[in-house]
This record gives sequence, C-alpha cells and structure tokens, in this order.
Amino acid sequence: QLISRAGGSENGSTAEDRTNYYETVPSNRLNLALWLEADRMRSLAITDENFHNQRETVKEERRLRVDNQPYSPAFIDGMTWPFDSAACFAYAHTVIGSMDDLNAAQLSDVRAFFDTYYAPNNATLVVVGDFRPLELRRYVNQYFSEIPRHAEPPPVRCTARLAPGVQRREVTAVHANLPAVLRNYRAPPHADPDTRALELLNVILGQGESSRLNVAVVRREKAALGTQVIVNPFDSRRGPGVLLVLAIANQGVDPLKLDTLVTAQLDSIRATGVTDEELTKAKNTFRAGFVHSRETTLGKAEELHHYDMFHPSLAEINSDLERVLAVTAADVRRVAAKYLDPANAVVIVVKPAAAGGAQ
Repeated sequence: QLISRAGGSENGSTAEDRTNYYETVPSNRLNLALWLEADRMRSLAITDENFHNQRETVKEERRLRVDNQPYSPAFIDGMTWPFDSAACFAYAHTVIGSMDDLNAAQLSDVRAFFDTYYAPNNATLVVVGDFRPLELRRYVNQYFSEIPRHAEPPPVRCTARLAPGVQRREVTAVHANLPAVLRNYRAPPHADPDTRALELLNVILGQGESSRLNVAVVRREKAALGTQVIVNPFDSRRGPGVLLVLAIANQGVDPLKLDTLVTAQLDSIRATGVTDEELTKAKNTFRAGFVHSRETTLGKAEELHHYDMFHPSLAEINSDLERVLAVTAADVRRVAAKYLDPANAVVIVVKPAAAGGAQ
C-alpha cells in the first residue's frame, strides 16, 4: 500500500538460487523503497497468523499454476528428476514444494530460513534510475548499517554427473487432452562457457516458426501441436541446469513416435551441426532479446543483479553479448553432442487420463 500510494509498483519472485524483491518508485520516494526493504530484512513479522495465511496463498498458487494445468505437474516435477536428492538436494526439489511439503512446514522452519538467509551479508542491493549517488549512500547507511550480519549461510553443493544413462518415466495428466513428450537434459551452471552456445542451440531448436522442431515435427510431419525448447525455464542457476525439450502430440499421434521424430532432429544437429543461416538468425534473436531486456530501469536492475549473481565478474555485463556473437557453428555442434547425448536425458511421456481434460 505504501508503494502504491507513492505512485509506484512492487513485486517479488523466488527461483532455485535466489529470491528477489523489487520496487519501481518516483525518484523523490527512493528513501521509502529503501526503508521498506531494510524493515523487511530487519524485522519481518513472522507470526502464526501470517504464516498460515501465506501458506494457504502458496497452496492456492500451486493449485492454480501447477496442479490444475495440463502439463505443469510433469514439467515442474520433471525438472527435479535429473538430480539425486542426496547429492543435489536443492535442485532435486521444486521451489514451490508439494502439497505434502507445504502442509508439513512449521512456523519454526520459516523463522530458521529467514534467520539464515535474510541478512545484509547475503543480499545484493541494486538501484537504477534518477538518483544522486551521495544521497543514495546516505540512505543505505541510514537504513541498513545497523542491521547485523548473520553467520554465513551453508554453501549449496550440487553434484550432477553428465550422461549417467537414459531414464524413462510415464505419468498421467488429469487435465491433459493430448499426450506429450518432455526430454530433460542435464546442463552446466550458467557461468560455464558452454552456456552461450547452448542458448543459441536453444533458439535454433525450439524458438520461432523457422526452428528445427517447428519446421520438421509441427509443420512437415504434423505430429505435434507445438514444440518448445528452454534452458533453465525459471531462472539461471549457479549449479547444474536443465535443457528442456517439450512436444505436445497432435490428435492420434503416438507419443513414442513423436519422441522418435524429436530425437531425430536433436541427433541431426549432434551429427552434422547447424547451418550458417540458422546460426545468424539465432544470434539476431538473442541480440534482440538481450537489448530489449535492458530498455527499462527495472530491466537494467535485473541485469545487474543477474551478472552479479551468476557470472564470475559483474564486468561481463558489458562484454557478454560479444562472447555470444563469437560462438561458431562448431561450438554449437560440440555442445549439442555433449549435452543432447541420449544417456544424459530424463524422458517423460505424459499421457491423458482416461477422461483426458476433465475438470
């Protein structure tokens, strides 16, 4: 309410490696936004009433965004299946949690989590826009300097071995009308140099009307209603990631046949690579998105936080595009051969329930 009354907006999000809160306010209310963030960090009201209210809110969000959507349960849960809970607990569990997780959560769990992670020595503050640097420093010192440091959070360790052998699962989707195939491939951490070539491979395979999968599987074979390829769909990762390949079958198409058609396109790139035309188009698409993401003050702030969080150096924010544009066709073929190895995949076949699509 305070931000809204000041003519601003605010929101937040949670992903595997970070939670972020952000406000956009008129320049003369910068002090309000900083005071509110400091108040949140210093003295969040973690009461029994707030806990139960927010738990019900998250449960309803899960019902709306996951449980009652056709392919979302397989999509969300499937992202965890390439990882072993003992070696990689953080990525072997969904961010939103299962209903069992949410029901089992205790107020003491929330307080312990807050005390562990919500501290100035575990936070990054980014301010972008119309402000005076000296005034900003004064506000930050005024509102944050007396918030004590906490003990360093325990390091998150994640061991994920590439190509341990193909895994196959079959799941039933209550709200789906059509079968689908989801292939999850283990991918490197975002900071790995291979990520840049993988992002271009992602575009070539699954973005746009001229992508490999859309041309071959949707338009030519008419075997799929749609296809999509995504690297780390929710956020970048400090640890191992996932490259997801999704295809929703057309009416009457066997999902195993669909999977064969999809893997044929993946194997083609692994064997013979991509064309210069495909690579140029992918770079143009990437560059357009890269520039677009920095057009607003909020976009600039998110980019600064991204590079501080997921890259070896914040300075890469000014040189990363050149590195992507320097990727060669040989680089794309190399990462395709490495990460699209069938032994590196978790293959999920989603089948409608007997009364598929029933609400």
